[in-house]
Amino acid sequence: MEKIPEQKLNSNEVHLSDINNVTEKRSAQNEAIRSLFEVEPQVFFILAGSMKYSELKGRHESGSFSTVDQNSKKATGTALPAAGKDRVLAALELHDAFPNVDLITTSRTRNQDVPTYAAVMKGELLQKGVPDERIILEEESVSTITEYKEAVKLWNEKQWTNIVFVSSNFHLPRAR
Repeated sequence: MEKIPEQKLNSNEVHLSDINNVTEKRSAQNEAIRSLFEVEPQVFFILAGSMKYSELKGRHESGSFSTVDQNSKKATGTALPAAGKDRVLAALELHDAFPNVDLITTSRTRNQDVPTYAAVMKGELLQKGVPDERIILEEESVSTITEYKEAVKLWNEKQWTNIVFVSSNFHLPRAR
């Protein structure tokens, strides 16, 4: 009978105190985020950034600051760096602090052969554990100004009084 080679067992010790420390830090972080708001938000609008196709993952994903936005190139003739991943990460932090508040992912592309920005962001949020029922797709807008216009339509329709736009410092000068 052939002897089965022993496999080296990799193990890590995790103590309850380590888990409690992480939980306490997360709780403090959520409290710090909640303290930024005078009133609990009713909805978070995540303004679209850039996206890219990942050969490794076989799908589109939100881009980083080094990713130029082809949608802006079609609109203005110049491809602008726009990020996007930062907004998804911020939305995840906001969802963790406000788990009962909906997230609205926004925008479509001008290229009908690729998924919408809204759908890509929704997929990333779902992968990180945000429940599907907490994500609303807004796929009519194609620019920052049309994202705002669609937000106003929803704002009036839903009669919200406290909405929050999720963007980045890089994007704010154009967003104003």
